[in-house]
Amino acid sequence: MNPTRALFLLVLLTVVGRAQLYPDRLYYKFDEGTGAAGPTLNSANPQVGAQFATVTGHTLAPGAGQFGGGLVGTTTSPGTAILDTGWTTAFGTGSWTISFWVNASVAPTSSLYYIFGDSTVGGFRCFFNGAAGVGSCVLRGGFTDVFVTGAGLGGPHVVTYVYDATVPQIRGYLDGVLVSTVAQVPLTLNGTATLKVAGYTSASTYSNNVPLDEFRVYSRALTGAEIAASWNIELFDINVLSVNQTAPMVGDLSISVASLSPTATEGWMLLSGDVSGVTGTGPLLGIRPDAITWSFFLTQPLLDGNPFHFPVPSIFGGFPTNPFVLPPGSTTGLTGSTLDLVLLLIRPGFVYDSRSQTVRYTFQ
Repeated sequence: MNPTRALFLLVLLTVVGRAQLYPDRLYYKFDEGTGAAGPTLNSANPQVGAQFATVTGHTLAPGAGQFGGGLVGTTTSPGTAILDTGWTTAFGTGSWTISFWVNASVAPTSSLYYIFGDSTVGGFRCFFNGAAGVGSCVLRGGFTDVFVTGAGLGGPHVVTYVYDATVPQIRGYLDGVLVSTVAQVPLTLNGTATLKVAGYTSASTYSNNVPLDEFRVYSRALTGAEIAASWNIELFDINVLSVNQTAPMVGDLSISVASLSPTATEGWMLLSGDVSGVTGTGPLLGIRPDAITWSFFLTQPLLDGNPFHFPVPSIFGGFPTNPFVLPPGSTTGLTGSTLDLVLLLIRPGFVYDSRSQTVRYTFQ
């Protein structure tokens, strides 16, 4: 690769590689539609916490959400119904965004109930009614309260809270419109317990029959334009990377990409053998670059079907349009090795297009 292009691309990766509209921490669509409690998919990319969060007590109901299924409260008994994200709350000092759709208007305005929270983070929580006021919600917890008035009246609404650490301030949005801006001291939000949704603590409640959907958490401050563009649409992931082998010690390999970006024209697969830390939290598109990363990134030619540097789509039906496949025995020498992999895609003019989720894979 031309050194000038390589340097430009590295700058591009660090500046815009993480700036995506798709949630990168938590994203619950509640589309299981089982009519009961149980696991619900966290489809964020990359994600934190459990891939399948545990829903206890509440119902994963078909057709109850903003788009498709939703979580519906089935009890107001304290501590018996809640969603456990499996993520020990760790916003740190950085910016973040939390957004959700809820039809709180079906609940009695006299009921105080919690959308999310973690009591170990200075009482960090969001709730309706009570101190929030009739038909309204508030975000509080060791900082100045942020109210979104009317979020529980007149049918379903989308509430979005944005903490912008560069100001610092928390902004509240109702159905994509800014309604509250509250200056804050610089925040540090870290806990020792997991973030809960549709509940708060063992002594808290979520309201009976209230549907919740599109629960999204980002590790950055979404702009007003991004919120206006996304509050009333379902978000879909692209470039879903999969790495598979048929069985231990066979030594075969299949790498595939689902929902390939339609606007990309060129791509790379970045690899790293540095798998320290949580998957997807490295500084370069979720990986921690090492010698393997730079060797492949700087030397692989642009060839149709080359999984490390490829045109999009494939001209002759190779990768990434179709899976890259190695026959049995090809990867036997890698058995027991673990790599982090991520795809980077660009558009014409060497403009960043999109990326995949980070995949951590141990060869069998």
